[in-house]
Amino acid sequence: MMLFFDFDGTIVDISRKYFSVYSDFVRMHGGIAMTQRQYWELKRSETSNKEILDASHLPDLDPDLLSQHIKNKIELEQFLQNDRLFDDAAAVLDRLSSRHACYLISMRRNRPMFQKQLRWLNIEHFFTAVLAPEFSVAERSKAVLSSKAETLERLGITSPSLIVGDSGLDITTGKKLGIATCAVTTGIRNESALKKYGPDFIVNTLLDVDEIVSRLDSVVSR
Repeated sequence: MMLFFDFDGTIVDISRKYFSVYSDFVRMHGGIAMTQRQYWELKRSETSNKEILDASHLPDLDPDLLSQHIKNKIELEQFLQNDRLFDDAAAVLDRLSSRHACYLISMRRNRPMFQKQLRWLNIEHFFTAVLAPEFSVAERSKAVLSSKAETLERLGITSPSLIVGDSGLDITTGKKLGIATCAVTTGIRNESALKKYGPDFIVNTLLDVDEIVSRLDSVVSR
């Protein structure tokens, strides 16, 4: 079976990183930052940047400034150092990669920093290939994964296969590929937001992915 894992929010906890970038922006503009818990709850429920700025006592700022700040800063090393592997991530990947072809998906733009982070986390060896922007032609981005015909041709996706991610893009990508989709509630969107995209499965931890893969395996063996 081919298993596709999103990186941010699925394998690594990104909550501290996003909060650090947000706090950096608020300090620059003289606002008052929310707590990490308050900020992350708003972020995961798809609250607009305008509402986040209002809650940070910066009602007159253009929300696009916050969006641009996040885009420009989120992949800098000082903020990436806040990322942490989820507690069960390495153990789950170790078990699954011993039986299946696992692929890592990321929308990261900074290839050198992404590769450096994979070395910090010591997880690259679990994956058959890394699919990310600016990588080689054979290692395509999540955007290309949205093209079912091209992706099937390049990767030879077989059924059943599974994509595991924390966003609506992960789910819609899987649907376009015609493969099973599993949404995890640990990342950028909460359960309520994820349900709108109609994933085949919703789980609260990567540990639950083990059971889903076993169920899909049993279908194949019948």
